[in-house]
Amino acid sequence: MLALHRSSERGTVLLMFPAAVLIMFILGAMVIDVSLTQVRARELESAAASAANDALAGLDVGALRSGQGIVISEADARRLAEASIAAGRLRRRALRT
Repeated sequence: MLALHRSSERGTVLLMFPAAVLIMFILGAMVIDVSLTQVRARELESAAASAANDALAGLDVGALRSGQGIVISEADARRLAEASIAAGRLRRRALRT
């Protein structure tokens, strides 16, 4: 009876192995895709934070000290933020997507 059982299973590994390899390949591709997406999101977040911090260099400290409140020159803030992004390590491709 054992011999009959073995002969009916003969060749099943030959069919299961390529399916297992295909599944592992697909799962590996998904892992790589998700990790690249997370890396890009971190790069964009870092660039935005850096640009915001650099844009604060355009803060009018004199107006703040005299009690006029927070006054930021929009043109200066934009120029400083764009210079920060241009000087950063962020790739242009990450900014477009």
